[in-house]
Amino acid sequence: MPFRIKISFVIACLIIGISAISSGKSGDKIEILQADYLKGSNTIDPDLRKLIGNVVLRHNFTLMFCDSAYLYPSRNIFEAYNNVKIVQGDSVTLECKYLKYDGNENLAHAINDVKLMDKDMTLYTSLLDFNTEFSVGNYYYGGKIINKKTVLTSQKGTYNSKKKEFHFKNNVVVKDPQYEVYSDTLKYLSDIEKVFFLGPTTIILDTNTIKCEYGWYEVKDSVAQFEKNASIVNNSQKVTGDLLYYNQSTKKGKGRKNVQIFDIKRDIIVKGNIADFDRKTEYFTVTDSALLIMITEGDSIFIHADTLCSLYDTTAKNRILKAYYKVKIFKSDIQSKCDSMVYSSADSIIKLFYKPIIWSGENQISANYIEIYIKNRKFDKIKMNELAFLIAIEDTSKFNQVKGKNMTGYFKNNELYKIDVNGNGQSVYFPKEKQKVIGINKIESSDMRIYIENKKIKRIICLTAPTARLIPLKDATQEDYKLKDFNWLDYLRPRNKDDIFIMPIK
Repeated sequence: MPFRIKISFVIACLIIGISAISSGKSGDKIEILQADYLKGSNTIDPDLRKLIGNVVLRHNFTLMFCDSAYLYPSRNIFEAYNNVKIVQGDSVTLECKYLKYDGNENLAHAINDVKLMDKDMTLYTSLLDFNTEFSVGNYYYGGKIINKKTVLTSQKGTYNSKKKEFHFKNNVVVKDPQYEVYSDTLKYLSDIEKVFFLGPTTIILDTNTIKCEYGWYEVKDSVAQFEKNASIVNNSQKVTGDLLYYNQSTKKGKGRKNVQIFDIKRDIIVKGNIADFDRKTEYFTVTDSALLIMITEGDSIFIHADTLCSLYDTTAKNRILKAYYKVKIFKSDIQSKCDSMVYSSADSIIKLFYKPIIWSGENQISANYIEIYIKNRKFDKIKMNELAFLIAIEDTSKFNQVKGKNMTGYFKNNELYKIDVNGNGQSVYFPKEKQKVIGINKIESSDMRIYIENKKIKRIICLTAPTARLIPLKDATQEDYKLKDFNWLDYLRPRNKDDIFIMPIK
C-alpha cells in the first residue's frame, strides 16, 4: 500500500537517514532537507520516493529546490518538477522547469526554460547539462548569454564557473554597443574579460570590419590581435597580414609577415613584413621587403625601398607617399632607381632624389633631381633637373647622348616620344646612311628637341644656333665617343617586378 506522510524538516531528515541513505558515505548521497509530503510505493517501485511541496535537497555542497521530485535513493538519482532551482554558494544558480539529477555523476540534466546565473551573466537555453562537482554547464541546441549590455548567442556552449571560462561553437554571435562578433568558435575568460577567436571570425568595430581565423580581444584595454587570413577593412583602407595587432582606444596597430595595406580610394597597395599604422590619421610605415604598387591604366607601377610610409598633408585631404633608401621602380615600359622618392596625390607627381636614373626602352635618363607627372593614371611628362643626361645605346660600343642643364620629356600612351633640352645642350649622335654609322655628330646648342620613335632616338633638332661637327669614325678619339659625366648603368636596371628587390654590386 502506498503511504503518505506530512513531514517537517527534522522528520524528513530522520526518515531518509534511516531508509534512504543508509548505504553510502555521508556527503555522497542525495539528502532530503525539506518537503511537505513524502509518498512511497512498494508495488510500483520500492525505491521510489515522491516528494511534494517546498522540496529542498542537498548533494555535497549543492542545494536543490523544486515543487515536487521523484527520488530513487539506491540509484542516487532524482527528478525535479516545476520551479526547479540549483544553488552553489553565492556564485551560481540554475533554474528550469524539469531536472534529472544523477548524484553518482554529479550531473544535472535541465530542460525547459533553463536559466544559469552567476554574479556577472545569465545563460538562457532549452537544455543544459550541469556538472555540480566542477561547476561546468553544457548546452547543445542553442543558448543566449546576457552580460550587462553584451548579448551572445550560439548553437553550442560550455561554461566553467570555477575557471570563469566560456566556450562557444557554431553560429556564435556577440552584440555589444561597441562591437559585434560573428564566429565559428569562441572562448571567453570572464574574470580577465578576454575573448579568444578559435575559428573563422568577423568583427565589426566602429567603421572597421575585422576578419581572422585565430586571435584575441581584451575588452578592458580594447586591444586585439588577429592571425590567419587576418584583415581590417574600412571605407578607405584594407589591411591584411599573417598577424595584425590593433588598439581600439588609440586607433594604432601593427602587422607582421605578409602585410598588405590597400588604399581603396587611390588604388595604391603597400606590402611588407613589418608595418605600423594609425587608423585615425591613416599614417603607416612598412619595412622588410617593402613594396608599393600604384595601379595605373593598363599597367601598374611597382616600387621597392627599405622603408615605405604614408601620411596626409596639412590640409588632411591629400595623401603623401614616401620611399627612402635604395628605391627601385618597375613598370613594363619605364624603370627607375634612386635613393628616395616622394609622391603626393595633390599634384600626382613622383619626385626622385639623389642620383635618380630612369630607363625607358633603350634610353637611360639621369639628373640630380627628377619629377614624373601622372595624369588620368597615365605618365604625362618627366622633368630632369640639374645635370640632365640622356643615353641611348646604339651598340655595345656606341651610345647616342644628350646632355643639358634641364630636360622635359613628354609621354603619349605611356611612351616617351619627345624631350626638350633647356640650357647648355650638348649631343653626341651616331648618324647612319643605309643602316651604317658614318661618324660621330657632336652638337652644342642651348636648347634642343629630341624625338623618339619605337623607344629609340629618331632625330635631334637644335632650337637655338648650334655649333656642330661630324667626325668620321676613323678620325674619332675615345673622348669623342662620350660626353663628360657619361655613365652607362644598365646593370642596375630592374628587368621585371621581382628585380626591384635586388641591389647589384658592381
